[in-house]
Amino acid sequence: MIATIHTFGRDLKWNPHIHCLIPELVYSQKTNKLKMFHHFNFSRLRKTFQY
Repeated sequence: MIATIHTFGRDLKWNPHIHCLIPELVYSQKTNKLKMFHHFNFSRLRKTFQY
């Protein structure tokens, strides 16, 4: 995961927030294949923040 903390928004006003990049694929050296890996239920997370 890569996370960045921003302390301002596009209009340069104080607006602390976090940006995260989370991979959904995992490479296995044993099987030499990619495997799907889910960290969050994104639809549920999205609806929580929309509320």
